[in-house]
Amino acid sequence: MTTASVLGLQVARRVHDTGQTELSGTAYLDYINMAIDDLVAAGWLLPQGADESITFADNDYEYDVPAGFAFIQRLYVNDADGLWP
Repeated sequence: MTTASVLGLQVARRVHDTGQTELSGTAYLDYINMAIDDLVAAGWLLPQGADESITFADNDYEYDVPAGFAFIQRLYVNDADGLWP
């Protein structure tokens, strides 16, 4: 998993400021957070904790990503008792 600091260094390298002499590491992290805010405002990312439930069908292994979702982060499958194994 990439940390925020590593992500900031990647952005700095991408704009040819590897030594972070033009902007501080904190400024790069601020830019990353502003980009995330823009994605949320554009509807690309849902607030943390967004949930969508579907019922699995036997022998059906492909499902559409729910409307409004940019990606699916995690799937949980309940067992017969409604518990996550």
